[in-house]
This record gives sequence, C-alpha cells and structure tokens, in this order.
Amino acid sequence: MLQEDAQLVHQALQGDHLSFSQLVARYERSVYAVCLQHLQNHASAEDARQDAFLAAYKHLASLKQPRAFCAWIHTIARRTALKHLRQQSRRDRQHQRHARSHSNTHQSTDPHEDRADHLIYVIKQLPKRQQLVVQLHYFDQQPVQTIAANLGCSVGTITKQLSRARVKLRHLINQEAQS
Repeated sequence: MLQEDAQLVHQALQGDHLSFSQLVARYERSVYAVCLQHLQNHASAEDARQDAFLAAYKHLASLKQPRAFCAWIHTIARRTALKHLRQQSRRDRQHQRHARSHSNTHQSTDPHEDRADHLIYVIKQLPKRQQLVVQLHYFDQQPVQTIAANLGCSVGTITKQLSRARVKLRHLINQEAQS
C-alpha cells in the first residue's frame, strides 16, 4: 500500500483529482476518528475531517515523502481538530450564557452511535502509539504489514501493540462495567 499511496500522491500532483479521491476514501474513517477523539461531537468531527482533507489537498506539494501520506494526513487531522476545538472554545466564551443553556442538549437516540462514542472514549485512554495502531487497523482496515511499513517498524511490534491495546481496552471496559 505504501507504493500505492506514493503513486496516488504523484498522480494527484499531476492534476488527477480521482487519485486524491482514492486517498480520501482510504483514510476518511481514521481521519474522522482522530477528529472525533478531540472534538467529541460527530458534526464537528465531520467538519474537521473535511477541512483536514481540504488542507491536505492544498498543501499536497509540500509533502516531502509521498510514502508517508498516512502519517501526514493524521497529523493534519489532529491539528485541524485542535484548531476547531480552539475556535469552538472562543465562540463558547463569547456566548457563554447562550452556550450554557444549550450545552449537552443532544442526546443520541441511536444506541450504535452511543456505543461508537463510548468506544472512541475508551480508545482515547490508550497510549498515543496504540491509539494510532488501533485506528489504522480497525478504522482503516489496514493489514498489520502495511501499518508496520507506514510506521517504520516490524510486523511483530505492530502485532504486539495491537495485542496490548486489546488487553487494555478489555480491562478498561470491564473496569467501567464493575463501577
């Protein structure tokens, strides 16, 4: 997949919009997950995801290593989400009374949305490296070999990180269930 990312980046830089669309399709779920981790709101995360891909498209020529597109887009997503969070915080301070009366009014009626939010919350408690590996493997459905190549480490290291992440997630979920 590394060569494919690099090839798609090169084609996009030559004006092939379909190539960039393929990159978006490949990474949209994990970029959304990164944004949701920071923003804790589906609509805000969706906005940040779109802004992250727009920023990536505008600055694609600045990507020095096209093979590193995966890590690069996740960095942009994190920064975009944090920017949205700062903007939201500013708006909240400016409209504090109004924001207080309307905060936390959204209650999901979809149990799957609540479970997804809870899972993102639990994943966020993992160490950063494990969060990334979990996102790439489960949200982007990338094979362990591809993750290892993207992150520059061995397949065994990624397998061990996934194993430790699953154990920690199980522990955190069981701990919450007991409280």
